[in-house]
This record gives sequence, structure tokens and C-alpha cells, in this order.
Amino acid sequence: STASILRFSLEKKSFEYIIGSGSLKEANAEVKDSDLSILSPDKKKLAWVDGYNIWIKDISTNDTVQITKDGSKFLAYGVGPKWNSIRNIESDDDYDLELDISWSPDSRYFIAGKYDRRNARNLYLYKTLADDGNRAEVYKYERPLAGDSLVPTLGYILIDTDVISKKDLDLKFQPTFLNYGFSWIKDNAYQLRYRRGYQSLEIVEIDASKGETRIVFEESTSTFLEQGYSQLKLLKKSKEILWLSEADGWNHIYRINRKNGNIIKQVTRGDFFVKKIIHVDESSSKVYFTAGGRESNIDPYYLLLYVVNYDGSGLKLLSPEKATHNISISTDKK
Repeated sequence: STASILRFSLEKKSFEYIIGSGSLKEANAEVKDSDLSILSPDKKKLAWVDGYNIWIKDISTNDTVQITKDGSKFLAYGVGPKWNSIRNIESDDDYDLELDISWSPDSRYFIAGKYDRRNARNLYLYKTLADDGNRAEVYKYERPLAGDSLVPTLGYILIDTDVISKKDLDLKFQPTFLNYGFSWIKDNAYQLRYRRGYQSLEIVEIDASKGETRIVFEESTSTFLEQGYSQLKLLKKSKEILWLSEADGWNHIYRINRKNGNIIKQVTRGDFFVKKIIHVDESSSKVYFTAGGRESNIDPYYLLLYVVNYDGSGLKLLSPEKATHNISISTDKK
């Protein structure tokens, strides 16, 4: 749908044109909260949220367009409560919000969250020693509990900034805590989505140029999928995904075909635990990762740095010291 409000600047003044009625009035479309705004990768456009709705500004002309107009506190576009935000129950203010907008690399598209908080419920904190005065204070924070049948949920919309349009993506609304952002390659975005109970997950692809979605890969277990150990890395040259999974009982690296979701190769294997993929050198087909438990003479809880080829050959320990390691890759990746 096309936006019904167009904002533009003329002689250092901002104006608002209502397309349906044809009315024109002076307006102020300044970004009120820089934490709720994000520049496009080419730095030519700014997307931000004001009043639970999404706006776009052309940086060179200062012209602004309102993308959504039906946003509200409990049905918000592009923002949701921060996980650790609390509020005094006597305050009418909303929780501290965080932005949920992801730009495509070419700066044409972005995906924004649509937060349905109508079923959100609170937990409470009791503060006996108040900062001001002698009365105790009660604070609240939004938090679903295991077993709750109704919880706050999250869906997504796709914005095309070239034609100023938005579309609801065919991704089922699901609990907010089961969504993990997007990774892009050209016009395709990828997201890891757990299902409630953490016994199954899926990697989905969004083709922004068509506005279509599909499931690339699925994994399930009769026990539990540890969300803290999963990781996906997109490979541009080979059109593959590197995926961390406990499928064989240990957390290891797998190569997945992005087109059909088939597992091409289990890159690492053995009785040790891959913690994190640190860096992928696509030119040499090498994966750098941290792991523990492989070296018999080193504490299995110590994280060590390794490198391995895509085909699983050439596995080499790069940090043999008997200590855990924090790894930082140089900006030139050398």
C-alpha cells in the first residue's frame, strides 16, 4: 500500500501533504530519538520510528514519508520493549524501546518488526528503599512465562523505499523471544526461527524483490535445541550456509545448500564442542572457529582457536596455550 502522507522541505521549512484530501500544512518531522533511527548502508536514507510508526527521510533533500500510520503502543511497527526495561507501575510511560529494522545491502529494502503486545503480561519488583521519600515502590516489566498460552508476538513487514510500499511478510507471528534478526545477501534476507519449546527450528529466506518467503532448512529433536549454541554464516561465493548444530551429539559445523536445504558436508566431527564461528575466509575456503574439549591435556572449558578447510581437512590448532582465549580478528581479516 502507498503511504498517504508525504513530507518535504522548502526554504528550510517542513510541510505535510495529505494525499487523499489534498491538504497541505507546515509540519515538523524531526527524529526525536536517535536510538530509534537507522541509516541505510549507502547513508542516503534514514528510517526511524515515531509514535510507533515508521518514517523515511531522504538525507539529501530532507523530504520525509510516513510508511505506516496505524501503529500504536500495543501494535507497534519497528520497535519493541528492551528486555531489561522496567517501569514504575504509577508511570504512564512505555518501557524503553529498541529498534527492529534491518536494511538490505543495496539500501532499497528494509524489514521491520510488527509487535503485537496486546497479550503481554507483567512481572513485578518491590523496592523497599525508595530513591525519593519513604514509600516503597513497585516496578513492572513485560515477561512471558513458560506455559503461558497468550504471549506478545512478532511478525514482519517489508518496505520498498524506491516505490514507497509496504507488505506483510508471510512469516507466522510467533513469541518475540523466538526471533533472531536477519542476515542479508543482495536482495535475500535469512532468519533463524525457533519454535516454542525449542525442539525445532527453521532457517527462512525472504526474497525482497518478490516479497516471497520460503523455508530453506529445518532441524528438530526429541530433546532440546540449545539456542545459545546455534549459529549461521552466509557464504556468498558458494551459495551455502555454515551452520552450527548438535545433530550428532556434539556441536559441529555443517555446510548447507541454500537452494535446497541439503547438508553438503559435516565440516568438523569428533568428541569436542565447537563454540563459535569466528571468521570465514571464502577466498581460501577456510573456517576459523573456537572450540573446547579436543585437546586431551587442556581443560575442556578453555576456548581455543582452530582453522579448518570447507571439506573438513586441514584442521589445525592455532592457540595451543593452556588458557581460554578471547579472539579478535583484524579489520583487514589478515
